[in-house]
Amino acid sequence: MKKLILMAVWAVYSFTASAQKADNVKYCEVVTASKAWSTTVNNVMTENYFFDFGNGELYTPQHPPKDAQGKNIEFNSSADMLNWLGNKGYELVNSFSFAFGERSMAGERWLTHYSFKKVIHK
Repeated sequence: MKKLILMAVWAVYSFTASAQKADNVKYCEVVTASKAWSTTVNNVMTENYFFDFGNGELYTPQHPPKDAQGKNIEFNSSADMLNWLGNKGYELVNSFSFAFGERSMAGERWLTHYSFKKVIHK
């Protein structure tokens, strides 16, 4: 009976010990700026987006992210950028937009912030 109790205690201890491992969470912020009614990165956003992965390096159109072969990654739209992050394992946490500049529909510009996280299981 003592062996059975010891095995049960050991099993509970093993389970709780493995549950103590903390996951590593990485965050990314993406900011885009675009004109109202524009649909592609090349119209406006090529000059106005950045990625911040929190490692001190910002990715912008002048300093774009690179693929596995070291080539610059070019984005066709903001959705293309967001899908790229999703394919890298990031999940959207929050987003918000606001207008700035001229208040006419043709000239109004939008700034959008996206927050992403990636959970790395240990």
